[in-house]
Amino acid sequence: MFGSSEAEGLVEVIDQMHGVANASTRVLLAALVELDQREAWKVDGAHSAVMWLQMRHGLAQPTARQWVRLARGLVLCPTIAAAFEAGRLSWDQLVAAVDIVAYGLVDESAVAADAIGRTA
Repeated sequence: MFGSSEAEGLVEVIDQMHGVANASTRVLLAALVELDQREAWKVDGAHSAVMWLQMRHGLAQPTARQWVRLARGLVLCPTIAAAFEAGRLSWDQLVAAVDIVAYGLVDESAVAADAIGRTA
């Protein structure tokens, strides 16, 4: 796929695709929280958004639970959501930051600033 591409070019591709993946994942999570709030998962016979993700997209239950938890938590974390969407946070950093803010009641702006550049 990449042939004899220089290492710098490969790094640039990875960096860009990380940003694209994060932006699309952010849209997915925003749509998921809307689906959850509207209970639109009932249309397919599911009993919850978690079950719907399992049925419709083949996710394992722990993964589906994590997606729903993050989608709900991001409602309370717009700064963190924006940092993730811009590619400045990894998935693992996002999970930790949302858990700290949305479920630990810590100031979001401080966590968002501190999370960038740190490991999860």
